[in-house]
This record gives sequence, C-alpha cells and structure tokens, in this order.
Amino acid sequence: MIDRILQQQRLYVKVYVDDIVIFFNMLEEHLNHLYNIFDVLDKMRICFLLKKFYLTYLFIQLLSQQVDALSLVTLKDKLITIFRIRFSLSLSQLEKYLDLTDYLQQYILHYAAIVKSLQQ
Repeated sequence: MIDRILQQQRLYVKVYVDDIVIFFNMLEEHLNHLYNIFDVLDKMRICFLLKKFYLTYLFIQLLSQQVDALSLVTLKDKLITIFRIRFSLSLSQLEKYLDLTDYLQQYILHYAAIVKSLQQ
C-alpha cells in the first residue's frame, strides 16, 4: 500500500514491507525529499511510531539484507541457515528449496546454470 502511495517518489524512496527508506546525495535535497514524503503521508493520514522512527544510518538491515550507500549484501546468518536446510529427495521439497534460494542468483555467478538441471 505505502509503495503505491509513494510511487511518484520512487527515485529516492524504497519501501520494504513496513519500512520506508529515503536516500539522498545532498542534505538539502534530502530535506526536500523528507518534506515531500511527510506531506504525502500526512494527506493520507498515515502516522509513524516515534520509537520506530530512525534517521541517519550509515547502513540498515532490511529483509535479511544489509543496505548501505554502495551495496546490498545478504547477511551471513541467512546464508548459513539456507545451507543447513535438510530436505528429502521429493520433487516438492526441491521446488521449495529452489524457490527459497532463487534470490541468490544476484550473488552466485552462473546460478541459473547451476540449478538448471535441478529445475528440469
């Protein structure tokens, strides 16, 4: 819902479930972005909980990803958990595992080629 509300601000806003991330290059630009976003949300009567409101992070963790000015990195704990998953040899279990690990293609060179034979 909020991602649709902030559609026009998509050049400097990303919405992850219930997190709104606003990024910028210059402070003045950021202040304008903040004003714009707060204005839009205020008009929609959307409020924030102050205890969940954070500013000035060098990096943040969203959906088990660490996001900073330069990159998006999967956290080690998530990868370790995925590698420890045990599944039977059923097709159903394999399909679930491939669905779970599909996002790894952005980190593993030739991921599609590696899992191609498993998908057939």
